[in-house]
Amino acid sequence: MKARWLPIDPGLSVRVSLLVLRSGRLVARDSLHIPLEGAPASLDPDAVRADLVEAVEGVGDALHIHAWSISLEGPMITLNVRLTEGADATLVVAAVKSRLLERFGVGHATVEVDFGATGR
Repeated sequence: MKARWLPIDPGLSVRVSLLVLRSGRLVARDSLHIPLEGAPASLDPDAVRADLVEAVEGVGDALHIHAWSISLEGPMITLNVRLTEGADATLVVAAVKSRLLERFGVGHATVEVDFGATGR
């Protein structure tokens, strides 16, 4: 008995092909993000700045915030903080690193302290 050609077969084949291409593109994009040290989408520098100024005693401002991914475990971040008058730099740096881990999941942070003027 001869099988009948069904018009649905080519349509389904095209849909499956498009699904495979879309999934492949997403996997390729995600797999290249780490080697290219792309910025994590979940880490907004403005939100980090606002949170640190509000939540960490002694932080007057947070500047030059740069985040990137170099592994699947979590993002890395570098930033500068300006201290409020009389703040202890060592305690503030430790508190900033703790807050970044607690709030944003950043396990590795490089925090520099700016002792200059308070303007941006």
